[in-house]
Amino acid sequence: MSKKKIFILLMGFIGLGIYFFHLYAITSIFDFGDEKTYSKDDLINNYKNNKVNINALKDYFNKVVPVDRIVEIEFKNDKEIDRLAVTKLSTKSPNYSDQYFCEWNLNIKSIKVDSIIKSFGWTLQTLAEVKEHLDKANCIGITNGEPTIINFKRNGFGMYSYDIFLSKIPDNLKKQYDDSCRHILYNENVSLEYGGGAIGPQCFPGK
Repeated sequence: MSKKKIFILLMGFIGLGIYFFHLYAITSIFDFGDEKTYSKDDLINNYKNNKVNINALKDYFNKVVPVDRIVEIEFKNDKEIDRLAVTKLSTKSPNYSDQYFCEWNLNIKSIKVDSIIKSFGWTLQTLAEVKEHLDKANCIGITNGEPTIINFKRNGFGMYSYDIFLSKIPDNLKKQYDDSCRHILYNENVSLEYGGGAIGPQCFPGK
């Protein structure tokens, strides 16, 4: 065997070793063994049990978010925000943004959070009311818009969510929101969603 082939094989083995090392490190850091796991059935049952509260959450959130903002928020608990992303839509085109902010693991009463929420008219009381609506709906996060995306629970790296339209899902979008992979149509205006995050599977488990 030539030296060139030996070198290529050696580099391949080294690459595999690095890959498996990083995979082990990730699974060690993000140990989900003690966390509750969820399923599609949990997602459906929560909607059945909390439909009124879920719709109230949707209506409230879209009311308090200004028309020129897209706000995505996920709470870790009463004191911490797991993720906060705010997009200021362009005055020239609603499909583009002038500004974008996104950070993780934020203290609700921090100066940074106060500065961000004040920029679009929110207060700590608004945050408390959003959290209260989420708790009543047994959910952890929400993003305004059409559809409104309401995050039910995380499942390891993945997230179970509801995509809720104001009325019937348009015919030209039904295929997208009922692809039997990431989206499963639940009723005429609600699609169930599962996203695996950056490294997880992008289809519902079992699909």
